[in-house]
Amino acid sequence: MNVLEKKFLEQIRTRHLLEEGERVVAAVSGGPDSMAMLSLLCAVKPVLHCELAVAHCNFQLRSEESDAEEQFVRDYCLSLGLECFVGQFDTIRYAGEWKKSIEETARILRYSFFEKVMQENGYTRIATGHHVNDNAETILFNLFRGVSLPGLKGIRASHGKIIRPMLLFPKAYMVLFPKPYMLLCPSARPESEKHTPNPAHLLNQTLPTC
Repeated sequence: MNVLEKKFLEQIRTRHLLEEGERVVAAVSGGPDSMAMLSLLCAVKPVLHCELAVAHCNFQLRSEESDAEEQFVRDYCLSLGLECFVGQFDTIRYAGEWKKSIEETARILRYSFFEKVMQENGYTRIATGHHVNDNAETILFNLFRGVSLPGLKGIRASHGKIIRPMLLFPKAYMVLFPKPYMLLCPSARPESEKHTPNPAHLLNQTLPTC
């Protein structure tokens, strides 16, 4: 294993995110963060003796681009010999019916799908690709929304069946994974986010770059 893979394994063991022999579903969007996580999980899988599969959500928000990302994830999983579970959602319709923002609707659909995949297929953990920058952005976003200091909490490394093994790594590390997926366009930001302060913009002005 290389240095990053060893650090990733150390993170998992130190934070007790996975036990040997567990069955893990990696939440993979097709973007660089989740694909980097998938690459690292594949590297440590033989050491932890874990069973690994992938779950992908197609929220049908960007027409052909969403379908292209889905197909890419399917093909990539096939090349790795991993089972790939795909959920397709009419997110805009659900948002209207539930009277919620696109972002909140997508979050509900995403985690409901992950729970269903785990329950129906006997998996014990769902791994998401949140990294250290996401954690800082969450804290800053809550701060600018006026959350009191005692309530300023970041993203936890584990919460129930959800684990976030990438929280040790900053966004800058993702460029160290020169895979074909780096050519994919990042997911479009939900329309509902355009009228709220952008935490990433605040982060760039507040925190030093790596």
